[in-house]
Amino acid sequence: ALTEGSRIVQAWRIKNWPEGVFSIARFELHEQGGKTRLVFDQAGIPAAALEHIDGGWKKMYWEPLTRYLSQAPAKA
Repeated sequence: ALTEGSRIVQAWRIKNWPEGVFSIARFELHEQGGKTRLVFDQAGIPAAALEHIDGGWKKMYWEPLTRYLSQAPAKA
């Protein structure tokens, strides 16, 4: 599901999860003081995968995104 400019919801999985097992990932964007706040939530992760998923999001998404955004020029 997509709400333009404010929300993305998607079924998400890792290839080694059992067939048909998906989690739900939600990305919400909120304007906050002239900036954008990203709120992320993920539900339905198999218990055995929680630690791996948490570390993966940090390493593969949040850290690179933080580096990229810290170098991006500010909008006027």
